[in-house]
Parts: sequence; C-alpha cells; structure tokens
Amino acid sequence: MSTKTTDIKKILIAALAAINLLFISFVVLNSVSERRERAQIARDLTAILARSGVTLTEGAVKDFVAPEQAVAERNRSEEKEFTDMLCGETTVTQGGGNILRYTGERGRAVFQSGGSFSMVLKPVEGAAPSGKAEETTQLYLRKLRAPAEVFRIVLSGNRQSVLARYQWKGSPIFNCVVAFVYEDGALTELSGKRISSVRAGDEGGQEHLVSTATLDFIRAVREGRVACTTISSVEAGYVYVTVSAFGEGALHPAWAFSTDTGVYYYDAVTGMIEAGM
Repeated sequence: MSTKTTDIKKILIAALAAINLLFISFVVLNSVSERRERAQIARDLTAILARSGVTLTEGAVKDFVAPEQAVAERNRSEEKEFTDMLCGETTVTQGGGNILRYTGERGRAVFQSGGSFSMVLKPVEGAAPSGKAEETTQLYLRKLRAPAEVFRIVLSGNRQSVLARYQWKGSPIFNCVVAFVYEDGALTELSGKRISSVRAGDEGGQEHLVSTATLDFIRAVREGRVACTTISSVEAGYVYVTVSAFGEGALHPAWAFSTDTGVYYYDAVTGMIEAGM
C-alpha cells in the first residue's frame, strides 16, 4: 500500500471522526436546550397557575406535546374473537342501535357500537388465587392480545376489581378502561369501554402543547367549571370520541390533569373537559 493511499485513509478516518463528534455535540446541545426550554415552560405555568390560586407540584408536567389524532373503528371479527376466548364459542344476535349480544357456554356479553360492553361469566374455581387478581388479569390481557395495562385495584369485601386502561402506540387512552371483577378468586364479570381497531389519522402533524391545555384548564378553574387548588400530574394521551352510531370513533389528543379534587381529561381537539379516574 502506497504512502499516498495511507494518508488518504487517515484523512477520511479523521474526517469521519470529526463529523461524528459534531453530530454528538449537536445532539447533546439540542438535548440540553430542550431540557432548559421545558424547565422554563414548567416555571412559567407554575407562575400563571399560582396567580389563580392553583399550585403546580414540582415535576408534575410529564409530557409537553400530546400524540397525533388517530381513527378508531369497530372490528366485529376481533370483537367476537375477544368474547369467544372468555365465553367459549358464541352465537351472535343483533339488537337495536348496532348492539350485538353474544352467548356462549361460559358466559354472555353485550357490545355497543361506541366500544362500551359488559360480560358475565360462569365462575371457574381457583382461577385467581387470593391476592393474585392483578397477575391473573395481566395473563388475560396477554391471552386476549389487548393493548392495555393495569393501573388500579379496587377491593370490596370478597370482590376485587382490577382496572386496565387501553393504549395506542404507548400513549394511554384515558377513557377506555376495562374492569376485571373477581369474586372469591374467580373472574365473574368484565365491563367498560374498549377499542378493537385503530389506525393513524390524517391530522397533518398539528402539535397540541401542554401550555395551551394548561391555560384552557386554568380558565375552566377561574370560570368555576373545575374546582381544584393543586395539580400533581399533567400527562398526555388520548380520549376516545364516538363519531357515528356504526362504530366509527376518533382518538383525540388529550391531557389528564390529576388534582386534589380528582382527575380531569382535557380534549385538545374540542377543548372539552370531563371528569376522569
């Protein structure tokens, strides 16, 4: 190998190293700049809320941009498969208003077009040993291929209700929650709201910022539509909105405000605020 060729290789290696160094520096600087910008946004929001008598807990803002809008559709094949796994092979009867009734050997269910449903199952002894309802629910979710995560357990006598919230692309769908109810260790009921099919929307990259949502939320506080004095968490996600009676819906970018008086969902598309869980 000639000296000239060796020198060229050394120059190329040095150039690549310099480019990599510049790229890493650019990424680091952008990351530092983004953290500073977010910290400033949090400070500004804290000051604005304080003027209205509302305290924003340090670190409360979890996300700064909400996800893009998506489209939800009713998939009756998936709906039946979901039901068959729990009730056994079912027969389907049509009700009014696009309501479907499923009946199987192990249970029965009613599904509405907007995703709401209820299901009653015949108890299976030993299905969930005492204290294992959460683990059993996670097994059911995997078996049902349901994109949901357990977030709360409610105890009432011999009943345990395990609440699981649906997600899409890692973002929670705040108002799509299913309750798995156990009695004496056996799964006996399911109810709530679920989605069977989701696809990306055609929003065109519109951003929904935490600052806009928080300013609208504090306006609701000032107008008396929401009563709170402390906000402990602000999280981005979705709310499911029914579009038609035939099962079409939309996942609107949304924010969940956890306060001292409860949780509120802010729809970033419509500006509506509703009580949550």
